[in-house]
Amino acid sequence: MLLVQIVIGVLCRMLLLT
Repeated sequence: MLLVQIVIGVLCRMLLLT
């Protein structure tokens, strides 16, 4: 689902920023 991809994308960004 698109919503799932958005959530995964946000989590990946947070991990990269950390």
